[in-house]
Amino acid sequence: SYEGVKDTVFNWGYMPENFNAVEGSYSTNPYDGSVRVTEYKQLVQAFHDEDIRVVMDVVYNHHGKSADSNFDLIVPGYYFRMNSNGGFSNGSGTGNETASEHYMMSKFMVDSVTFWAEEYNISGFRFDLMKLHDVDTMNAIVDSVHAIDPTILIYGEPWDAGGSALDEDIAAYNSNLDQMPGVAVFNDDTRDGIKGSVFNEDGQGFIQGISSQEFDERIKLGVVGAVPHNGLAIASLPKGAWALNPNQTINYATAHDNNVLYDKIMLSTSGITYEQIQDMQKQANAIVLTSAGIPFLHGGVEIMRTKPCTVVGGEAQGECDATQSYDHNSYRSPDQTNQINWQWKVDNIDVFNYYKGLIEIRKAVDVFRYDSEQELEQHLFFLSDNSGMVSYMIYDESSPWQYTLVAYNNAVVQRPLDLQGYTWNLVANKDLAGLDTIEEVSGTYTMQPNETVIMYVQNPNIVLVSEVLNN
Repeated sequence: SYEGVKDTVFNWGYMPENFNAVEGSYSTNPYDGSVRVTEYKQLVQAFHDEDIRVVMDVVYNHHGKSADSNFDLIVPGYYFRMNSNGGFSNGSGTGNETASEHYMMSKFMVDSVTFWAEEYNISGFRFDLMKLHDVDTMNAIVDSVHAIDPTILIYGEPWDAGGSALDEDIAAYNSNLDQMPGVAVFNDDTRDGIKGSVFNEDGQGFIQGISSQEFDERIKLGVVGAVPHNGLAIASLPKGAWALNPNQTINYATAHDNNVLYDKIMLSTSGITYEQIQDMQKQANAIVLTSAGIPFLHGGVEIMRTKPCTVVGGEAQGECDATQSYDHNSYRSPDQTNQINWQWKVDNIDVFNYYKGLIEIRKAVDVFRYDSEQELEQHLFFLSDNSGMVSYMIYDESSPWQYTLVAYNNAVVQRPLDLQGYTWNLVANKDLAGLDTIEEVSGTYTMQPNETVIMYVQNPNIVLVSEVLNN
């Protein structure tokens, strides 16, 4: 049973031992290896049958054991990084870190990822603590899997868990993305700009109403997929613009680590209505879904998922805030914390439909999916706004949307949006999103707190795909 207490047999697989073996706790019979293999293949195939690709989280950066691991028993001190005193370097925060810069560890990783891609038809790999791996190994992985399928996605966390013995000059993170054109990383700069630092539970960001150049620029960085752009104030950004192309950027507002979006909003605000919380939940990923790069949505965010702290006998069964309200690190927490409660979808169906409409827009219209710095520089122009409001216009004569206008107004006040003399088809506002025109607007549009608007002027020479389908 996974109910009631932490540290049951369930965990997120972050203490790996046998990297090429299928996890058994999800199978109907973990004691028969063929059952594990067959059922996992059936799982992947079931998703593929519905045109859904599968990304696998991989944790090659450490081993569940150190001196008694298979690696260290084979060649002591080789597969792991060691400190000058002969101890295990602990950049993973779990007792050791693997040494990908050593040839046989690198070869093991390349062979292992290739095995999963070939044998199980995995479509992408998300690397945990990728900064603990070296650039050459990540490039070798990209080359190997792209020989199988050039659309396989390789991305990871561009950080470690507390310092590493690996030289940063060869580490796989933001500063070295120019050496890894086939690798993407999570955009923590925009993440924290949207909702505040993940390391400060009551810290606020753009959606809670922080109005400053730094937070505005963090939002703009996400909009252009973290590539250089003449509309960015580079000096106001923590790491500048760090991507070669937008597809190296994973834009997101929340993930499994730290407080989920709903919990972060609750912990960082007070005295606001449930409707205001919903508005912030909408705007956070409206920013993500109207930005260049790869959008990432945490499971359940579209129905305002929460991770409540499970308390048994007065003791928190996870890693919770001081009031024991929310669990920010639930890798070993019970089902009461980690499960998705489908009543949330009933209660928040408007939020769900808003996300659905945003996804519909992004899939149908190419202006949110430019894949080069040159295209963004040519087509996208930031408008002059007051702090606390970010807006941009796209002009693309080859798109069904010849002109596109997007604006985000944060939580503080109403603000006017100059519509630049055009008459626009408004397809997203504070409450609704989709391809259908809500209304035609011109002149000046009054932005409400936490409102995101998307509007377009149709290209007279190109018929929208949606119109063809409707007809």
